[in-house]
Amino acid sequence: MDAALRAITVFGMDSDQLRGASLRLAEQDATLTTYLAKIDSGWIYVGIQYKDGDWVPAGMGDCHPTAVSAAGYGPASWALNPEYAAPSPDTTELQVLVWEMACSGGRPATGRMSSPIVDYGDGTLTMTISVKTMTGPQTCPGPPGTPAVVVLPQPLGNRSLLDGHTYPAQPPTPDSAL
Repeated sequence: MDAALRAITVFGMDSDQLRGASLRLAEQDATLTTYLAKIDSGWIYVGIQYKDGDWVPAGMGDCHPTAVSAAGYGPASWALNPEYAAPSPDTTELQVLVWEMACSGGRPATGRMSSPIVDYGDGTLTMTISVKTMTGPQTCPGPPGTPAVVVLPQPLGNRSLLDGHTYPAQPPTPDSAL
């Protein structure tokens, strides 16, 4: 942790931005450690690496946490499909469009989407979808949203919908895919 604090000094991070923030260990192996800190404007990461017998700064900057996907899958965003009626409290089936976040050569995510993870909160329903990543080099034109139907385990009720691909979860919009 001391090395991370030295890295903050090396990168010139304003101590006022970190006042009250705590560094949280995000990942660690024998030669690289990454910490995250929540600050007023979002999240930052601080990386340190073991080099020549000492822990030295490896990087620091803005961070946009995303959901962790199963091996072979990457994050995706989703939004309600505007070609269908808005959901009601009785809705048990959502018509959505899904955007893969990784490069896919412009191909849709048809047949490569995971089963969604649906989390019912007191006033929210957070849904997270992943997409099996393409193998080999891919170009990065974004495909149009891939239509999908999500069957909910219980009615939506009066909950607000949230896309769980980011932290914190946000209302789903087509713009969140960009």
